[in-house]
Amino acid sequence: MATPAGPEHRQLLWVDNSQVLGVARTVDEALELFIVGPAITPASVLVGHHLSHDSWTRTGGAPLLASRLLLVGAAHFDSVAAFLCAELVANGVLTEPAKAFRRTEPVIELALQRLALSDDFAVGLLGELVLLRSLCARVPAAHFNEVLRGWKGHERSARDIQLGSLGIEVKTTRLPMSHHRVQGIRQVEQGHIPGGGLESSFFLVSIGLGDPPSGGGGHSVPGVIDDIVTTIRARAVGTTDDLVDAFLSRVNAYGGGAYDHSEPSHRALAGRVWGVSFVRAYDVLDPLVSVLRSVDAAKFGMLDPATIEFVLTLPTKVNGDLNPIVGLTAVTDAMLAGAWPA
Repeated sequence: MATPAGPEHRQLLWVDNSQVLGVARTVDEALELFIVGPAITPASVLVGHHLSHDSWTRTGGAPLLASRLLLVGAAHFDSVAAFLCAELVANGVLTEPAKAFRRTEPVIELALQRLALSDDFAVGLLGELVLLRSLCARVPAAHFNEVLRGWKGHERSARDIQLGSLGIEVKTTRLPMSHHRVQGIRQVEQGHIPGGGLESSFFLVSIGLGDPPSGGGGHSVPGVIDDIVTTIRARAVGTTDDLVDAFLSRVNAYGGGAYDHSEPSHRALAGRVWGVSFVRAYDVLDPLVSVLRSVDAAKFGMLDPATIEFVLTLPTKVNGDLNPIVGLTAVTDAMLAGAWPA
């Protein structure tokens, strides 16, 4: 399939002679499935975010009314599109599109989840660094080095960022909602700070990544790292070269050494530019946050709580405008104020 000349153009490859099911590639190299006919109503919220219905104009002027399924970030996932087409055809899309889609929807939802997780490493690192960059830019100079040392995401630690007695767990997603995999109950409950004692507060910061803004200004892993290095040189206390080296060493240790900022090939592979679609800081100690706790797992004597993993879907509002805190600047300022009250 050829890449179209512009964002409003498509070169459809029809799966069937009756031209009911087609595949196209966008100008951004993502893949789309087109199902000709009336609008399809999905049962899955996730699928619904990727499905739209519209009218396109064929070459020659004839209208094309179709539902479009966008496989976000699917530039290298032609086999996924082929598999979904085969499933739709097997389920009768050529004669009963809506019924066939309903039968295939569980498989479509699973495929979308897999595609969303394909860039897990870069997405996870970028989310943590976007927040760290904001913290470094806004923290009072007296606490700059503490913020820099507070990033723990590169090591096996209880928190991604520890600011004094305030703990921060950063979860990043490519989905349009705060939908995150939790690897252990410790990630969603109050913990102990280094040296002993309980955390005074604990926030789960949910960051959504999506397409970059059309006017530019997106974020990439190497770009955010460079920004933090520049800020270290401008604001840090002490020998800045040593602090930069220590920071880059921790970046390179993230994910067991999967990324080396000094390697041009690594910078290129992690260089995809993203837009930040939302930032929400959830006060996990709020009793209105309904998640699994250690006290719940303790009821099952044959269960090892350390092995528990689950998926958490957080609403956009838990407690009015108080929880979550919304927006990168507001989240940053709240975290700093919580760590070092005025």
